[in-house]
Amino acid sequence: MTDLKKLAGQKYRVVDDGTDDSNRAERVWCYEIRGKYGKIYPQGWNGDLAVCNYGWRVGSKIAASGFPQISGPPGCGEAVFRFPPGDLDRVAAIIKAGRRRQANPERRARLAETLAKARSRIQPRASVPVWDCQEASSQAGIASDMPTKPAGGIAPVQVQDSPPALG
Repeated sequence: MTDLKKLAGQKYRVVDDGTDDSNRAERVWCYEIRGKYGKIYPQGWNGDLAVCNYGWRVGSKIAASGFPQISGPPGCGEAVFRFPPGDLDRVAAIIKAGRRRQANPERRARLAETLAKARSRIQPRASVPVWDCQEASSQAGIASDMPTKPAGGIAPVQVQDSPPALG
């Protein structure tokens, strides 16, 4: 069985196929390379790979490359073809497989420098002071337990005993 992460993990985006299993890490057949027009996954124990295409035009290009079709009727929109791992780049180009970003050391250094500049511009959030009612009232010389200003700095609302006259 071909391990796609070891074979092409540095060049292509190798993702999990979405099956839910507790021992998924050991299962190399759960990995696939997704493309715009199909996906590539391990097929069988002899080390071959398979490509499932999403359109008859892509299927005809893969069939013209000489790979045997293992499922789906000829000319079908979805067909599965088997191919050896050595032809991975050719098949990945046909289905337009997702590639990983490749950065040379100079570009990585520039990106790290840009990130450091962006992080230096971020200012920490100012902490909002909590107003202690009793401490403030004792400092102001107010003897009652009623604060003159509630927490948050908003002045108290004056409540009327009777509603205003309509008129």
